Amino acid sequence: HLALSVMLEVALNQVDVWGAQAGLVVAGYYHANAALDDQSPGPLALKIAGRIAEFFPDAVLIMLDNQKLVPQPHVPPVIVLESHGLCWVPKDKNLVMWRDWEESRQMVGALLEGRAHQHLVDFDCHLDDIREDWTNQKLNAQITQWVGPTNGNT
Repeated sequence: HLALSVMLEVALNQVDVWGAQAGLVVAGYYHANAALDDQSPGPLALKIAGRIAEFFPDAVLIMLDNQKLVPQPHVPPVIVLESHGLCWVPKDKNLVMWRDWEESRQMVGALLEGRAHQHLVDFDCHLDDIREDWTNQKLNAQITQWVGPTNGNT
């Protein structure tokens, strides 16, 4: 049993409850390091992913590869890790499936160019001001509108 801060426990619990109401599970954690050349998960990322893996054994830890994060990436700018006991190791690339990388690539490019990350609300922001929507419904609606035309839908 890993000890997390009370705020982090509250956040994970609230995310879990919200997800369950929507028929979803917390299946992993993604993390981006501040340093451009740092791709390794730090102690906090490992702790959070470990806690998620306690409840969902197939959980993954997704590390953002900052060096590959460009407006039009040719490969997914992430490193997918899976739990092997106390260690997190890269998941077999043959087992990591991207439904439609080309579509995802275009979406990532559009989101980066549109600076969508500036509108992303994390749980910390929500705790500072509970009017902030940590589920990011506005941003998700914008993504859904953008996805429609790329899928041939209107």
